[in-house]
Amino acid sequence: MDRNHVIQIGLGAGHLRRAAHVIGIVPSSSASLIRMLILYQDTDNAPPSVMQGPGYLLKRAQSKLRASMDDALRPIGLTTSQYAVLAILEEGVALSNAELARRSFITPQTMNKILETLESRGLVERRPHASHGRILETRLTSIGASIVRRCHKAVHAIEDQMLSRLEVAERERFAYYLARCIDGLDRPDAER
Repeated sequence: MDRNHVIQIGLGAGHLRRAAHVIGIVPSSSASLIRMLILYQDTDNAPPSVMQGPGYLLKRAQSKLRASMDDALRPIGLTTSQYAVLAILEEGVALSNAELARRSFITPQTMNKILETLESRGLVERRPHASHGRILETRLTSIGASIVRRCHKAVHAIEDQMLSRLEVAERERFAYYLARCIDGLDRPDAER
C-alpha cells in the first residue's frame, strides 16, 4: 500500500503514531506503522479507543461530508474547494489569493490554480489592487453568483442528510459544541 492509501483513512502521521501508542503497538519504522494502520483502516477491525476519539470521529465525518459534497457538486461542474471559494466571494468583498487561501484552508499555490480555473470559466474576475498593484483581488461574476446559488442547494441537501438523525434542538447543540471545540483550540488558555 502507498502513502495515499493510508491518508484516505483520515489521520495524519502524528495522529497515526498516537493511535498506535493508544492500542499498544510501537512500530519499528514508518513502514510498520503504515502496515499496522492498513490493518485497522476497516472500522470493524479498529480498536474502540481509537474509533471513539473525538478527533477521529470529526475527521471521519469531515471525510464523508467532503466526498458527498464532491458527488453533489460534480454535476454542476465544481469541486468542493471551488465551491468554497465562490461561497466566500459571495459575501461581496474582493479578496486576495492569500486571504482566500486562508479562509479555504488550502495553500496559496493551490488557490492560484483554483482561481485560474474559475476565471477561465468566467465565474470570477481578478483585478490589481488599487494601491498594491502586484496583489490581485478576486470578485465573483454574475455567472459565478448564479452557479454558487445552485451549489448552495446541493450542499444544503447533503448537510440536511448528515443531520437527519438529529432533532432540531440536537442540531443546535451540535453546532454550539463544535464552535466551542474550535474556540478551545483557537484559545487554549481562555476561560471556559
